[in-house]
Amino acid sequence: MSCRGLSRRELLQRVGALACVGLGKALFPRTSAFARPGLSSLRVGASLALSGRFANDARKLSLGYRLWAEGVNDAGGLLGRPIQLIVYDDSSQPEKAARNYEKLIREDRVDLLLGPYGSIPSSGAVPVIEEAGYPCVVPMAAN
Repeated sequence: MSCRGLSRRELLQRVGALACVGLGKALFPRTSAFARPGLSSLRVGASLALSGRFANDARKLSLGYRLWAEGVNDAGGLLGRPIQLIVYDDSSQPEKAARNYEKLIREDRVDLLLGPYGSIPSSGAVPVIEEAGYPCVVPMAAN
């Protein structure tokens, strides 16, 4: 990947997306010892600022999440299960991010969570995620 013409922010976003892919592969290596045919998909949920203040940057993280899911599915899935990615728009608002993660946990019953973009939406999401005791990777929050 060439760094020419990229701002520092764009470079960090791309590195963050690649880190998500690497972390996913490290946490969930493809191994036939765990693969069981006939299992339903592994539901992975996220709330991202697809509109609002952080929309431009969060769309790039959304693309990274989707590329990760496609890559893992192309390689046979996680633990032999295909990934179903569920993403909701939090409009860059912490309250909406919190409601989205509550929905992902209680209604959608996801198996794994991926974090929102930015510290502001994360400030609403993290307490909900921690209270539920769900595994979550939050790659793009500084505070």
